[in-house]
Amino acid sequence: MKKNKKISAALAAILLLVSITAGPFSAYAKSAFGSITCAGQGASCSLISDNKNIANAKTTSFYAFDSLSAYVLGCEVDKNGTVVRYKGITARDKTDKNSGDAIINTLSSTNKFENITSVHGVVKGSSEAVLNKPLELHW
Repeated sequence: MKKNKKISAALAAILLLVSITAGPFSAYAKSAFGSITCAGQGASCSLISDNKNIANAKTTSFYAFDSLSAYVLGCEVDKNGTVVRYKGITARDKTDKNSGDAIINTLSSTNKFENITSVHGVVKGSSEAVLNKPLELHW
């Protein structure tokens, strides 16, 4: 019986150690996902931010579209919470399946993005479609 208690205590200590060390590294990671259907084909959309200083919007498909696009916009603030700027960029691919990465970065590591939004769209022949609701991340 004492051996089981020692094993349980050791496992609890390991679990506590893992949660303490892994917590700070993933604290700011956020993501949002969606999908678009156009001309009977689907595309997936993502907005990912591993920290408050960078964001990546992407539109991808396993099938070729005539055009795929992703647009990301972020509200950058300084350490006092004052808006520094709004940063936006568009990525468009008219050749294959992937929109590429629409990536935004802050001006300095002391600044952060407070709100991040992305819009995604696809074109196939004469059909166009956009994600019905923008993807959003907030801190």
